[in-house]
Amino acid sequence: YPRLVMELGAAELADRIVEELTVGVDGTGIRAGMIGEIGTERMHITPAQERVFRAAGRASVRTNAAILTHTTHFGELALEQIALLAEERVPPGRIVISHLGDRPGRVDMLLAIARTGVYLSVDNIGYRGAGYPDDAVRVRNVRTLIEEGHLDQILLGGDVCMKSHLRAYGGKGYDHVHAVFLPLLAAAGVTAEQIRRMTVVNPWNAYDMASRAAAAAAAGPLAVGAD
Repeated sequence: YPRLVMELGAAELADRIVEELTVGVDGTGIRAGMIGEIGTERMHITPAQERVFRAAGRASVRTNAAILTHTTHFGELALEQIALLAEERVPPGRIVISHLGDRPGRVDMLLAIARTGVYLSVDNIGYRGAGYPDDAVRVRNVRTLIEEGHLDQILLGGDVCMKSHLRAYGGKGYDHVHAVFLPLLAAAGVTAEQIRRMTVVNPWNAYDMASRAAAAAAAGPLAVGAD
């Protein structure tokens, strides 16, 4: 974390986030369109992480910006993240939990997250080795989510974040989700319309900010908790 996370309280951090969403980042006039990726590691949420989550939650309530969270080990502490944001009155439809869908044989955990109403980002697609499963596991988990009625909560992604992921460096490339994973879903019986919802409609709804911000403004300001 930057030093300011250790120096400022949640309310002050929330003000900084709101400024970046509504005015611009560092005086550039370029506004952020969402909050994140904010995350936790293993076993427990640290005080600094809690402060960041509370600040993000308060900023989301004030702006209706979506919050994207990072989970470690494919969903660990996801339910705790959701509960913490709920304390700050963030609706589940404004929360995207990332790095899900990689656990073979742990559909119970995935469905528990889905039942909260948040968006589920299956976004390690194409990762293999070093503890990651192959895409067949992700296909099965996506199918299960669809079969259990959670189609409108699923987002797909490849989490390309290092040079080694790029095709020029021998990696899977930015097109892996569309060129490889979507055909795997189709072969597993996922329909074209279901794929369209996961790749077009759901991202639009998850990250749309303007219409929700207008609705929030009409509803009036919401109180937030103290630090």
